[in-house]
Amino acid sequence: MSTKQKQPHEENLLGKKELKSFKFQLKNHKRKGFNCIPRSKLEDKDTVDIATLVTDHYGCTEALGVTRDVLSKINQRALVSELESYTGKKSNDCDYKVNHR
Repeated sequence: MSTKQKQPHEENLLGKKELKSFKFQLKNHKRKGFNCIPRSKLEDKDTVDIATLVTDHYGCTEALGVTRDVLSKINQRALVSELESYTGKKSNDCDYKVNHR
């Protein structure tokens, strides 16, 4: 019997409390050359919407670094490791594709 391994984008890896913490840290995240994402843009967004927002706001290259930084701030180091493993990147390079349903 073979089980298909889920990819990080196929499930909600953050619970409601963690997602709230992620949004809080994200709206306060400082990145050189970028403004913070306004709180109003994060309200009522799910994980896929937030991923799209982060990529659109920071660009693909910076989005991975921002996501890693914010996940680390909310003590989600296992997800940081999973993200790096899935993308094969520890730098801010972004040459992978995520397939949306």
